[in-house]
Amino acid sequence: MSAPIDPKYALFEDPALERQQEIKTGAELLQSGENVINPVPLKAKVPKLTAPQKPKPKPEGSKPPPPTQEELLADEITQTYSSRFLNYLKHVEGNAKAQAQIGSYKAGRFRIFQDPGHKVAPAIGYGHRLLPGEYEKFKNGITEEQATELLMRDVKKAEIDAENHFGRKGWAAMDQHRREMAIDFVYNLGLGKEGTREQRATGIKQMKSFSRALRTGDVKAIRATYKRYYKANENASPQLLKQRNDPFYQSFVMPLETGEIEIGQQREPTKQTRR
Repeated sequence: MSAPIDPKYALFEDPALERQQEIKTGAELLQSGENVINPVPLKAKVPKLTAPQKPKPKPEGSKPPPPTQEELLADEITQTYSSRFLNYLKHVEGNAKAQAQIGSYKAGRFRIFQDPGHKVAPAIGYGHRLLPGEYEKFKNGITEEQATELLMRDVKKAEIDAENHFGRKGWAAMDQHRREMAIDFVYNLGLGKEGTREQRATGIKQMKSFSRALRTGDVKAIRATYKRYYKANENASPQLLKQRNDPFYQSFVMPLETGEIEIGQQREPTKQTRR
């Protein structure tokens, strides 16, 4: 059964628009005094061609057009977080190319999908969990701009939770790079509850050694404790979350080990230039 045609793409026929025009023969054209080749009265005056008018110069001091919503969102994002962090998040959460392979990105829009690792709430875009009432709102999919807006909204919530976890003084003492590492853990795992090492995939609260390493800025300790684990069920053994650990190491841990980024160095987000 073929899919129904979207009404806005349907073709309509209007009989009134298909009136037959009268076709004159050559003899009739000559008798009426019209040009056979170009049926315009022979005595008609040909209009004079005028030079195209030059566009009027804009008055000095004129204001540029106001920025669009997409430009405002892009500026807000790049002023708050680094491009390294945003590109990493979109990669690990699944960009359009990756989601097209599993059917959650079709016809230029992100679609609702059920994440196997989260059996309660379906998701859309870059890992946004649907809230009550959002299924109807997003059931026809969302654009890249909408997906990015939802991502930034969720990341901001994760940042607030991360600041509460580390405390106001601890958060203020951390540079942007370590803050983004903490935000990613909270965005991915949540805060979680106090528990044992075997249960630490529940949230960042279980990863005490990693939290301590971020607070102190100990690169070796960060390297030794950054790996995330997950459990398929309560009785299963914890397994490495490789698809998250490897990109995290390349984006955040390795730059610290190579000296590309130094602990304590405030990494200012890149400012985009609006055209």
